[in-house]
Formats: sequence, C-alpha cells, structure tokens
Amino acid sequence: MEPPGPISSESAVSHRAWIVPLAFSAVAIASGCGREAAGPGPASQGAAAGLEAAGRWAEAAAAHRAAALAAGPERGDESARKAMAAYVMANRAEDAERFAAECLERDPRYHEVLFYLGDAQRVMMRHEAARATLERLLALEPGHRKGAFALAHVLARLGKHAEAAPLLERLLADEALAAEQRSFAAIELARSLKRLGRPREAADRLAQILEAEPFNAVALSEAAQVFLLLGKGDLAKALRAEHAWLFERGHLLSTEDASKEYRTGPGEADEARLALQAADRREVLRATGALEDLVARRPGDVTVRTALARLWLRLHRYGDVLRVAGSGPPAARAWPDLLAVEAEALASLGSAEAGNAWLEASRRAGGEAAARELGVDRVLEIHLGAGRALLEEEAGLPAAEECFARAERIAPGDWRPPCGAGRLHIARGEAARALELFAESRRRAGGEGSGPAELRRWTATARGLQGDLRFAAREIMDLVRSGPGDLESFEAFERVFGSRAEEPEVARVLEMKRALEEKLAERDRLARAFSEKPLRDSAPECLALANLLLAQGPRETALELFFLAAELDPGGAEALRLAAGALAAPREAFQRLNVLRRLLGAAPGDPWVLERLVRAYLELDLRLDEAERLAGVLAASTPAGEGERLLGEVRARRGR
Repeated sequence: MEPPGPISSESAVSHRAWIVPLAFSAVAIASGCGREAAGPGPASQGAAAGLEAAGRWAEAAAAHRAAALAAGPERGDESARKAMAAYVMANRAEDAERFAAECLERDPRYHEVLFYLGDAQRVMMRHEAARATLERLLALEPGHRKGAFALAHVLARLGKHAEAAPLLERLLADEALAAEQRSFAAIELARSLKRLGRPREAADRLAQILEAEPFNAVALSEAAQVFLLLGKGDLAKALRAEHAWLFERGHLLSTEDASKEYRTGPGEADEARLALQAADRREVLRATGALEDLVARRPGDVTVRTALARLWLRLHRYGDVLRVAGSGPPAARAWPDLLAVEAEALASLGSAEAGNAWLEASRRAGGEAAARELGVDRVLEIHLGAGRALLEEEAGLPAAEECFARAERIAPGDWRPPCGAGRLHIARGEAARALELFAESRRRAGGEGSGPAELRRWTATARGLQGDLRFAAREIMDLVRSGPGDLESFEAFERVFGSRAEEPEVARVLEMKRALEEKLAERDRLARAFSEKPLRDSAPECLALANLLLAQGPRETALELFFLAAELDPGGAEALRLAAGALAAPREAFQRLNVLRRLLGAAPGDPWVLERLVRAYLELDLRLDEAERLAGVLAASTPAGEGERLLGEVRARRGR
C-alpha cells in the first residue's frame, strides 16, 4: 500500500459497493452472501463456490452461466451477476461479452446484463468497450443510476471530463440518489471539475461532502489537493494530517485495482475493525454496540473482547470494563492484554485489587506466546505498567522488581526498564544506585539532552535527594511549567522539597499541587459517577465529565463524551454546541461544520447556529452561495443586526 498522503485523482476510486455495482466477491460468493435466486439448485451453487474457493474462476463462471441461462432472466439474475464477477476474476472479457449476448438473445428486455457487462469491462480496463456497452444501456434505460455512474467513471478514465461532468451533475440532481452514492458521485465530479480547470467548484463540492462526512478518507485526500491549488496551504496540510490519521487506522478506501475484490459487505474478520473505525468517527453507541454483539457471538475472541474493554476504559466506563473482562471463558479472562486493561479500570476505581491484577497481567505476559501474539511493545508496556503500579503499594516493591526484570529481559536496549528499576531504588532509599540506572537510561535514550520527561523527573528527584537541590528545582519546575496538569512533577517536587514547606516558594508550589489534586479528585468523582449509572441513563453525568475533561484533558476523550452525550440525549443540543466550540483545530474544520449542520437540522432558524455557520464558510472561503443563503435567513430574523452585516460581507466576497 502506498504511504499516507493524497490519493491521485487517477487512482483513487469510489466505494466498491457503488463504483463496482456488480459487486460479488469471491469471499461473498463462497460464503453464500447476497440474494439467492430460485433457479440454480444447491448442488450447482456449491460446485461453483468450490471452484471459486480453489481459484478456478473460468470454470466457476461457466457453472454460473449455465445456471443463469437455465433459470432465465428473472430467476437467474443472481447467477448472471456471479458469472460476470467470475469472468472478471478470470480476466475473460470475450467470454463475458458472449454471455451477455446470449442473455439478450433470450430476452431483449434483460437490460441489466448490459450493466453487468459494461462494469466488468470497466474493471478489466477495457474502457472503450465499457463506454459503448454503458451508452447502449442508458439509451435503453436513461434512468439507470449505477450505469450512469459507471459510464461517467469510464469517461473520466478516458480523459473526457467535459462529458463526464454533466452526466454526474444530472445524476446528483436526482433527489432519489442515496446519500452514499451521492458522495461517491460528487467526488468523481470534483475530480473532473479540477481537470477542467474549475478548482473552486471542485472545492465547494468536496466541502459539501466533508461537512456531511468529515471522516471520508477519499474526499479528504481530494480536498487536500484542490485546496492546495486554491492557495489554501494550511487547510490542505491539516487535511493531509487527518487523512494520514485515518490511513493508519485502516479507513482508506480502495484503489481501482482493488475493485476486483467484489466485496458486498464486511466479512467476519472486518467487523471489529469497522466497529473501531466507528469509534474513530465518534459514533460511540454504534461502535460499542457492534463490539458487544461480537463478544456475545464470539466469547472466546480475546482480541475483540480486549478492544471493547479498552474502548470502555477510554470512555471512563470502568464498570463496563470489569463486566467485559470478567464475563468471558477462563482463557479469555487470563489473557494478559485484557488483564492489564482490567487493572487500569480497577486502579481508576481505587480498588485494592488493582496491584494483583497488574502483577497477574505481567506474569502471564512473560511467556513466548504472549510476546508472539501481542508483540514486544505491548508486552513491555504491560510489564512497565505493572511495575509502576506496584511501586505505589507498601508491600509491592518485590513484585515491582519482578516486573521491571521481565521488562529488561524482553527489551534489553529500551530506556524504560532501567528507569523503572531506578524508581524502585528511590523507593528503597537508595538514590545513588538510582542515579546509576538513570544514567544508563539516558544512554539508551540517545544521550542527548536530559531525555524523556519521566527520566528527567526521576533523575532530578534522585539528585535532589543526594543534595543537589539547585539542579532538582530547575528541572522539576521546568517540567511543572511545561505540564501544569501533570501531578507526577508536583509529587517529585514534594518528595525533594516537602521538608521545606515553610519556605514561601516551596509553599506556593505545594499549594499548586493541592489545587491540582482537588481538580483530579473532582474528575475521578465525575468519572465514577458516570461509570456507575446505566449507560442509557447517564447523559447528564457524561456531559458533566466531558465539560471537565475539556478544561483538564485529555481533549479527545472530552470530544468523544460530548458526542456520546448527544447520542444518549438526542433532544438536547447542549452537548453538540459545546462540541462545536471545542472543534477549533484546522484539521477539524469540517467536523465543526458537520456539528453545526446537525444543530441547524434540529433548529433551522437558530441565530446562534446560523451565525457560526456563515462565519465558518467565510473563514474557509468555501460554499459562499450557501453562506449567502444562511446569512439571508439570519438577516430576516434579526433585522439591522449581525445578520445584515454578515450578508453584506458574503456578497462582497462573492462579487470579488
């Protein structure tokens, strides 16, 4: 796969369920997906599926062809679709054409086979032949939407954008066009408009898609290219970053060659990935519901169970973490990755069992199977997390030492195991030995500067305990200034300077520590209150926690909770209003528009929403026609007010 970045207009393609509407994959066919016609019997279907599974596509096509011709157009349509798919997989264009001719000879009204043929020719990149076939189809059935889109796609690949564009515009004018199909057609139109030297129109089309689907990977990529052409470099850069983020999580759609996969829907292996992608889009109820369903159907699948538990943990739903972690079969409950997530939830609840759970996770992660299944990085995180947690317990030092030793064995070159061991020696009052280990950590981390924040903090602590107070004060206070919400830096300060609490400078820092502890205690209180309520009844607690996290962090979790609160209370607008205000980064421009459009849909005349939408369009310098319409609505409802001024500004911008 290509590295993340804008997809070229020539290679990026619409979603396979629309751009490849014949859409029967080897996977789907072999598993019996899709509507089965009454014609071919189970034996012939099974034989064809077996041929497909063996990769014998030409023979499979022949079997489907025979079944389709025997059943006739109405009863054999499914077999005809499968036959065309198999011909494409076998790269047998001539046989596909002969099969279409046979079908039409038997029933000249069976126009659908022309679509199957034309799209098969398109997939095989026989574009001139595909054009002729699809034009014939549209002459017989002018309203054939899939055929019109396939023809526009072919025309664009032939470089005939002046012909493709009006075809796509007519298609988009059809109010019956499904939302998903509309997006893909609009993306294809934007590509053609860009090729025709009309980048502003292309940008407006893409902006309209992105405000409805802010996480549409293909639209983001295309928009980044077009906005760069329009001189919107900062916005283009931000959208490239958003695209890369989605790419890393598997959101990227297919290339033209990938259309040969012919998938009609997610396979079982894809379900968890798609659910987590819904969480990336902040569709929390959809994501958790899908994962809960998967866990119920596949109770022994530790990967899915852990993914669900981790998502609940991220949302501060600690009770749900414990439910998911504790309800599986014994092998699943003993999985070290799941045990570690359970341990984090227990720690967040202040449970005395957290240390034992961490220790058990580390012990079970010590075998070769765990390293092979989870990877060295995750196993290292488990050992280090267990060691750090056990350091906080009075009787936990021997167990912490055991965890850090495992971490050293699995990652002997990493800086974190000796840093953890150094912390252990500080807990034992052995600051000199700790400094030796911190020096080794610094060497492993690259030896440049003071190293990572954790290493800086503990080195300063050790040196302070050894009497170098000037160094300790300088380092720790620098960490406090750069991370005022990091309690560990304040704790390091108190560890070194707590005996001097009567000194004004020390007292001031300790007072800051107490204020931060109060804030964190309030956050923990709200998180536990939210976790204890049944999810469907927890909208007020969810919103309160989101508000607090917006101020204290992490910001991404705050946004997730705002959207979850909006899902839990669809009639309330406060959560979405707060989310709209929080979505201020350049890469979130279309996410913000999406939220504002949702609010406008619920309250079409809301002046607050109208004003912010108009300002957003002006700031982006996009969709100014829509901005003028909305400013007109605002001006009509607030005469001689801000609406009139905004309307004048939009009209001046449009008339430039």
